[in-house]
Amino acid sequence: MRVAVIALALAGSVMEASAHSWMDCLDWRDGKCYGYARNFHKQPAVPFGSDVGRDQRPGAPVPQGLKAGPVEQPNANVEDGYSAEYPMGQVKPGSTITMRWPAKNHATVGTQRGVQLFISRAPGAGDDFSHIVSKDAWIAKYPGLEQTFSNCSPNRSGVDKAECTGNFQIPDDLEEGIYTFMWWWEFNAGEYYNSVADVLVTNTPTNGGGNNDG
Repeated sequence: MRVAVIALALAGSVMEASAHSWMDCLDWRDGKCYGYARNFHKQPAVPFGSDVGRDQRPGAPVPQGLKAGPVEQPNANVEDGYSAEYPMGQVKPGSTITMRWPAKNHATVGTQRGVQLFISRAPGAGDDFSHIVSKDAWIAKYPGLEQTFSNCSPNRSGVDKAECTGNFQIPDDLEEGIYTFMWWWEFNAGEYYNSVADVLVTNTPTNGGGNNDG
């Protein structure tokens, strides 16, 4: 019995040590989330920063790694990925959204490679990121879609559930419709993490649609 207890404790510590970050909230405002990652209601990381397997690892760089992980696979009906408690995000073209993620002990990550936000090719096209040829080319076109990983509180290493945020400028030329937004982070060189969310881009959001109108 004692051996089994020790084994479970070790397994838990390994999960804690190996779990890295993910997008906790797409649109964080005034202490409330107005848009979640796909299928968050099926596997919620609650309380904030809980290790439940939401740290998706594509195993490849941009563009090959621009694909949803196992817990964020698309649904036949987009709405099935969300619930009243964990709703789908709505954003206005040209607005600024604040995304949130847990530091997972890495607020002072060594080499800063930033967090990027990638947006699918067209409304209604699903998880199609075929228009993105490289991370550098995407950020050169949309510099407002990259922020530091380390805007965290508290901003020090060794704090598992430190709250990190970044303000991302949504392009003003997006047509209305549902897109896939992808949060992307390269931790160590060649070690990638992503999270995806279905997002309604609309000029008349019913939830506020971003922190400002850009």
